[in-house]
Amino acid sequence: MTVKITKPALNLREELADLRKPSGIAGEALLRADSVQEQRDLIGAGRKNLFINGGFDVWQRGTSSTNGGYSTVDRFEVANLTGTMSRSTSVPANKGFVYSIQYSGTSADCYFHQIIENSAPLRGRTATLSFWLNGDKTDLAPLRGFVYDGTYHSINGSLPDLTLIETVGTWNRYAVTHTFADGSYSPIIRMDFAENVASTIQTTGWQLELGSVATDFEHRSYGEELALCQRYYEVLVAGDEPVGTSSPWSSGGNYIPIRFAVEKRVSPTMSASGSVSIFESGGTTLTRSNLQVGHISTRACELYCTGGASGGFVRGTSASTSVIVDAEL
Repeated sequence: MTVKITKPALNLREELADLRKPSGIAGEALLRADSVQEQRDLIGAGRKNLFINGGFDVWQRGTSSTNGGYSTVDRFEVANLTGTMSRSTSVPANKGFVYSIQYSGTSADCYFHQIIENSAPLRGRTATLSFWLNGDKTDLAPLRGFVYDGTYHSINGSLPDLTLIETVGTWNRYAVTHTFADGSYSPIIRMDFAENVASTIQTTGWQLELGSVATDFEHRSYGEELALCQRYYEVLVAGDEPVGTSSPWSSGGNYIPIRFAVEKRVSPTMSASGSVSIFESGGTTLTRSNLQVGHISTRACELYCTGGASGGFVRGTSASTSVIVDAEL
């Protein structure tokens, strides 16, 4: 005997839809994202760039220098400079950058790096370094760099260490991944511009982020970036701008208490030069040129000048008046 069984037609599309894991509108958008960057944008992930001033927005010290050390763009140090480091407006188009730094070499390697304050966010973890470079291929071929995590690890531009991830005009964006050692140290990320008399190289968009994928550069506001930089360096007084109010002292001096814009990393080194003008309530203006700095803490200091006690409003006398706060690594 034959038994015939009938069953309603199966709608395969509906059955597959029923098998989906419920995810909601946000989940659906996340699943449809085409890249890691798009997923980060959708979930509103927090701050990711461990570099400070990686877009080279803040230049408190000046825009050009033939001296090494911390002399131009904030938070980046130069060593063994025999050429010129200067601010450039050449940047990759439509990527949100305003400035790059330009190295014009003369006769020796130049080391350009940032020291990160502590290793806590990186210890034992994988992170990706990415940056934009522009220059003649001859100049870029010998490019190399180092990552310090208690030991120096070389990154050589002529080897597969660097991965080209994007090109805009003559600008190229590169990335390299590194797993940092587990320990307490101050990480250093360094780029070496190798010896070449004709070298003119520009770089911008330095980013160090956790994970093994280089995502789009994180642009922070200028005000936020400046505040991050001022933890390490601050121009307290520059030129004939207001300084504060002087309190006379019986010994014949004038004290001017000043609070820093941002608490410093450590009690800073300070320098003062030029003179200040003290405007007394009676209309007399006095000039004091022997500026000194004292009672320095991570949050405040006082300016002191001798030449007779006088109270009043104080401002810098000329363009040469300068008070600098330095707490760099």
